[in-house]
Parts: sequence; C-alpha cells; structure tokens
Amino acid sequence: MPSRRQLQSKKELYATLNKIMAALKALAYAETRKLQRQIPPQLAIAERMRAAIAKLQQHSSEDRPLNKLVIVMGTERGFCGDINRRLLDATTEMMRAAPCGVILVGDRLYRHAHANFEVLAQVSGPSVAEDVESVTDELVTLLSQHSERYPLTEAEILYYREQDGHPRRFPLFPKRNHGGAAAAITPMMYRPAPELLLELIPMYLFASLQSCLKDALLGENRKRLSHLEYATRHLQERMNALTLQTNMLRQEEIIEDIEALLFVVAD
Repeated sequence: MPSRRQLQSKKELYATLNKIMAALKALAYAETRKLQRQIPPQLAIAERMRAAIAKLQQHSSEDRPLNKLVIVMGTERGFCGDINRRLLDATTEMMRAAPCGVILVGDRLYRHAHANFEVLAQVSGPSVAEDVESVTDELVTLLSQHSERYPLTEAEILYYREQDGHPRRFPLFPKRNHGGAAAAITPMMYRPAPELLLELIPMYLFASLQSCLKDALLGENRKRLSHLEYATRHLQERMNALTLQTNMLRQEEIIEDIEALLFVVAD
C-alpha cells in the first residue's frame, strides 16, 4: 500500500496537470469565441466571390479530364480526438475512387499519414486564428506551383466541420453549369470574362482558403474543449479518490499514535 507521502506527491502532480488543462481550456474557449465572430463575415465575402466566379466560368470552354488535388486540413496540436484519423480515412476513400495529389495541413495530421499517400507538400497548420493568414499565403503559393499539373478548378478541400460531425468535402471552385436558365443569363460586363476571372481568382483563393481554415480551426477547438472537459472531470475524480485515501491513512496514523500513547500510559 502506498504511503501518505507518495499519495500526497501524486495528488500534487494531478493538481499541476489540472492547472495545465484549465489553461488549455481557457485558450480553446477564447479561440472559439474569436473564430465565431470572424467566420460569418468572411464566409459571406467568399460566397459572393464564389457566385461571381460561377457566372464568369460559364464563358469558359475547358471541359477535358483533369488531375484532382485535395487539401486536407488537419490539426497542429493534440487533444482533439480522432479528427486526424477520420480525415485520413476519408482521404484514403477518395484515393481509391480516383488517384489525386494531396497537400496535408497540420503537423499532427502529417505524423499519422499513411505510407501509400502521394503527398505533394506538408504545411504547418494554424494553432490560433492569427496564424491563418500565413498558412493561407503558403497554400496559395503551393497551389500556384502545382497548378500546371493540378488545375485550381479541380482542387477540393477536406476538413472536419463541427456542425456536420464528420469530414466535409468542399470543391474550391464551383462546377461549371452549361445549361438551365441561370446559364442563359449573360452578366453585364465591360471587360472580357476571362480577364475578370484571372483577376478575381487570387482574391477568391485567399478568401475561400481563409474561411475553410478558420472553420476547421473552430471545429478543432470545440472538439478540444469537449475532450479537455472530460479529462478535467476524470482527473478531479482521481484527485478526490486520492484525498479520501490520504485521509484514511492519516486517520490510521492518528489511531496508531493514540494506541501507542495509551500503551505507554498503561505501563
């Protein structure tokens, strides 16, 4: 049976771990609130630009089979459950259906990546909302480098969306609509559609990638909050059990001291 000193040492260790997890919870909660404020306006901008690109793409005649590129947005840090495993499983399913190039975002995701992946590049993911801009810049650079083999119009984003509860596939560019009433309407433009499209694409890429990265980071932090809450509760239960055990040992020591004192008095 452990001594009271050993139990006390273990209790102090648990108390330190509890403080660390409380700090992680506070950070995750702050990031969640921050992202909840930032995402809606960013998403509205990205959707408007996406609608404009969909109209401009109606004037494009390119319709040949192209290589597909998938950007998998995983996590940079831990305490987020099975997000990375589920993303990799979903990527494997996509690879079975049709070979595609893969860009992995997040160090944790990259560490768990399967050996049969053709990973074009690996990018460190955002830990906080302020990191999103630099990660977006790096992704835009990579997309430009591989655009000859993997056209932007065939790129997809795969990330964990907290509202869906499972990985979400998001085509980076809208599919061209060659029929229907919407396609028959020609937007009023004073410049050629291909020229406008070329100018709009870089801005849209930045807005759309930022929106997806922040949505993925929000899902990651919400998952982290849930796991830390469970871990904190479990740790508190262990601390309570240790406190009870320590008190019982202390009571036994007191009883032994009293019995020794009575024995001396009786003699």
